[in-house]
Amino acid sequence: MRNDITGFHHVGVVNRDLDAMETTYKRLGFALSPRSQHMLADRPGAPLAPGCTANMCALFGNSYIELLGIVDESAPDPWHTKRMVDQYEGLRILNLDSEMPRKPMRGWVRRDCG
Repeated sequence: MRNDITGFHHVGVVNRDLDAMETTYKRLGFALSPRSQHMLADRPGAPLAPGCTANMCALFGNSYIELLGIVDESAPDPWHTKRMVDQYEGLRILNLDSEMPRKPMRGWVRRDCG
């Protein structure tokens, strides 16, 4: 398994207050992508409506840090992000690169790391 992971694709930080995260990361010197509010449909083909979350990214070549936050408490939340940030705010996503994505996952699960 040592060579199965070839890098990291992105990490994600989740917080209820995206404005505060934006301010903090800019103060630390990060250049961020424009804010993008997630658009949702309640069924395939239905009109899109704004969801409760938005994100911004600090890009590093083929990798990035995703800042994900709640921007509208009253909007739909199909990913249960509000409940997630009620439990924990901070590093929440680690997406690794691999040439063989199924093989590493089996190894991680077998070692109780997944």
